[in-house]
Amino acid sequence: MIMTLKKTTMSLVLLCCVFLISSCSSNNQDIQTYTEPYIPQEKIAIKALIDSIDMLNEKYPSVQTRGAFFTGGVVGLADAAGWAAGAGIGRWVGGAAGSLGGPATAVLGTFIGGRVGPYVCTFLASGAANALCSKACTRVVSSDNFEPQLVYVVSNEDSIGYYHNRMMTELCKNKDKYYISNGSVDYDLMYQDIVEYLHSIGKYDEALDNAVIKSAIINQIKSICSISKKYQLNPVNDDFINEQCNYLKTNCYLQDAEVNLYRDYSVKLYKKCSTLSDSQIENYSKDLSILIDNSNVSKNQKEELLLTADLTINSALYWNSNY
Repeated sequence: MIMTLKKTTMSLVLLCCVFLISSCSSNNQDIQTYTEPYIPQEKIAIKALIDSIDMLNEKYPSVQTRGAFFTGGVVGLADAAGWAAGAGIGRWVGGAAGSLGGPATAVLGTFIGGRVGPYVCTFLASGAANALCSKACTRVVSSDNFEPQLVYVVSNEDSIGYYHNRMMTELCKNKDKYYISNGSVDYDLMYQDIVEYLHSIGKYDEALDNAVIKSAIINQIKSICSISKKYQLNPVNDDFINEQCNYLKTNCYLQDAEVNLYRDYSVKLYKKCSTLSDSQIENYSKDLSILIDNSNVSKNQKEELLLTADLTINSALYWNSNY
């Protein structure tokens, strides 16, 4: 019995080491048990909401076809994938930190509780994808006179969309400093600048300076951005979204329902907004907010959907104007 326990303990230690090195092996599916699966009623409510959003999309005629999505889609959807990955951060960073108990669990709990994880994942994915996939940011406004056109789905400036667009302006202005000799991105430097920004807006958490957490985040975002770079000349390729979804499921440990929601909600939302004018987007966001508020999904799910919309819509507005 003692020998069995020792072998089990050793296996767990080795497993944590694998996570530390690879920043989340896709072979360990047990981490999916960190969250409960969606209950049937919630699935039905979400399906009804998605159907309603599809009907809403039909009411808003597109004013551009390939347009901003064709040129900026790989960057905008890196935003969305970073947010989706960040939402499940406890599962994949938890594995990397070996958070089976003790100090790592406490640090991680604070990290997730403050919603810092999704912020840093989104900003890093967006900034790095833009650096990798575009030769230059066009029409970037000086940060001294920055007045981004934003649609506040959450109805205040203390929102992920607002902070996203401000951070992207800073990263775009200074994009050259993140390039390194082999044409890739200095993720460590970008990460540190994002952490400094989060500190300035009151979104900082000490877990951001945890070496294991930092390494896990950077490695995950590198993979997400590599998918964007692969499809930068053809973001309308269905394989692009399929590869994103597969990565979110196997490496970020999202459940099938979460991955489906990314595909059916986040991706569709970004694609639609990339074909609309700014005035259309403003009205569209209001109608979308009403649909979500009047839906039968849970209160927590409504909050998540609104946050996702806040990021995705404002991201579309930003990249529409910079590509």
